[in-house]
Amino acid sequence: MLISTGDRIRCGEYALHSRFKRVVNFVQNGRLASVVEESVGGGPLNLVLRGALPPLHSLRIDEGAVCLNGVSHGIAERFQSSFQTTDWDPDVFYSNVEILQQVLLARAPEKSLAFLLSPRRQAAFRLGFEQELVRRVRESVHLIFGGRLIEGVRALSGCGGGLTPAGDDFIAGLLTARHLRRQMLAEPPDPDVPRIREAARSDNLIADSLIECAAEGALCEAHLRLAKAMVRDGSAEVTRCADQVMQAGATSGSDWLTGLCMTLMEDFDVTKERGA
Repeated sequence: MLISTGDRIRCGEYALHSRFKRVVNFVQNGRLASVVEESVGGGPLNLVLRGALPPLHSLRIDEGAVCLNGVSHGIAERFQSSFQTTDWDPDVFYSNVEILQQVLLARAPEKSLAFLLSPRRQAAFRLGFEQELVRRVRESVHLIFGGRLIEGVRALSGCGGGLTPAGDDFIAGLLTARHLRRQMLAEPPDPDVPRIREAARSDNLIADSLIECAAEGALCEAHLRLAKAMVRDGSAEVTRCADQVMQAGATSGSDWLTGLCMTLMEDFDVTKERGA
């Protein structure tokens, strides 16, 4: 049974791309659509099925229906992936950014990009190639926050292994933070977002789709829940939501959170604001 359809999925015929335990990815003209189990949750490109995934081999999206393995399913619910708010309490938000930083330092996997928030975490990277990754990531992030944004994004793109390299997860978090700022302060569209998106473009379809959605301000269910908690709720809910995000991949969720947290700290100058 189809229970949710992402709001950024395009109509058309899709080809099988990759298959995992809880996710089956399909592709059409470089655009991803993912059939996922309910435990994965909604997302801009997710088609959520109730129960275990059957062996899937074909997908077609029409205006009012999804056809899986030749069987048509009506679209019952559209997942709304955009975060929108102008109603926020600065004191609550600044406190929650600090809570997010503390959660990352205390709970992020030891080989996540949370080392960017504390030099002590670099001790976990012992092998030569790991230390090289640390060096490259640190230099790239220094460029990003040191006035050479696009050069830094280009250098960070593709850093790390896995389905979505750590650098790409960080960039997606950075883009999400920029969208949050624009929504919260009712600012015009950020002219840097299209440039960041182009600088981070890659031939890794899964990572590229993540960044494409982030550039459009489209979030998955866990990320959207955290964004809402950051502007409205207390530390317990922010911690709970951050823990949920960190469950994604070995370090992907924590790497995304690190990009989000560092960009919010930089854009809002949280330390200065809290001390005012």
